[in-house]
Amino acid sequence: MIPGSILCVVGNGSGDCPPSGVSLPCVTFNQVAPTSWSDDEIRVVNRKVAGRTNTSEPFRVTGSRRSPAWCGALQGALSETAEELEAALECLPSTGFATTWALVQMGFALHLYRMPLRPSLRRPTGLSERTPLPAAFHNWLGERRLAWQYLYESTAILSWPQLPLSDGEAGERSEPTMEDPVRTLAQWFESQTGEPDQRDFAGLVELARQPAGAWLQPADAVVLKSLEQFFFLKRDNHETPNWWLYSNELSPFIDTLLLRLMQVQQQPHLSPETS
Repeated sequence: MIPGSILCVVGNGSGDCPPSGVSLPCVTFNQVAPTSWSDDEIRVVNRKVAGRTNTSEPFRVTGSRRSPAWCGALQGALSETAEELEAALECLPSTGFATTWALVQMGFALHLYRMPLRPSLRRPTGLSERTPLPAAFHNWLGERRLAWQYLYESTAILSWPQLPLSDGEAGERSEPTMEDPVRTLAQWFESQTGEPDQRDFAGLVELARQPAGAWLQPADAVVLKSLEQFFFLKRDNHETPNWWLYSNELSPFIDTLLLRLMQVQQQPHLSPETS
């Protein structure tokens, strides 16, 4: 490993920041307001935050102690990575995930902080049901699927303590009141072919109210992956069949179901000691 090839990556989610004694270079994301640079900080912003057009490169990279050539190399790698991930996720990747993926492929060892890849899809009270949540434009289930597959299958030097859901979120195993919640959820989504119908809400709410532990049973990987499409919006589509992502009434249940599927998704990759 070449000198200087270990980086801290600090997202915008909840959780701990690097300890004060850590002096590694630090990668940060989408700084909206002008802020002072920290020592050896590398900033990555997406094209929207950078005020660029949709035809420009998807990310811009700058650094307090990095040469234009170094920043340009990472920016180029990010463009290639974004294209690769967009094909796998069926939407643009989040800035943090794309950067993490690119840096690992470039051979960096990473310590990740404040990047649980678990944003809330709960809509604020009073938000217009014509207004999308910014978090709804990314395939978080898909990003976590790829993160787990890469961590499980690779030898990358990657410290990501927030990726596993905590014991408090995972819940205790318990007997389900339905045979296969994951497949039942897939059937519910596939049945929604028209306008929202209040009579249909009950089935979704019942699934969300299943005990957390009831979801912790083996799931068909194909069915689990097929559910990803129902939890994000595509930026270029002015209309979407995923009307539930605009529903203030259903958003708490949608957010709970997203968490449940993340719990199911991670089970094959956790040892008994960490599950």
